[in-house]
Amino acid sequence: MPLDVQTASVAIQEAYQFASINPDVMKDIPCYCGCGDIGHASNYACYVSNVDDRGNLTTNNWLYRSIGFVMLAVVGITTQIKQRS
Repeated sequence: MPLDVQTASVAIQEAYQFASINPDVMKDIPCYCGCGDIGHASNYACYVSNVDDRGNLTTNNWLYRSIGFVMLAVVGITTQIKQRS
């Protein structure tokens, strides 16, 4: 996790952790915050920008650095999915 996320609220940390270990769930969830304009095809892309051949993740700190509605919407969606899993 990016350092910024490690020092963020528990809800943000848990959202990043859940998204990174549940790609099959998160890839099926569209993101409704408008990030499709920057290439995100799913809620998963809001958290993970790359997975290399060894399975190492590059997290997307765009979400954490965004403010207001965007961050709240994405984390809110993830929290709801996590509670249902």
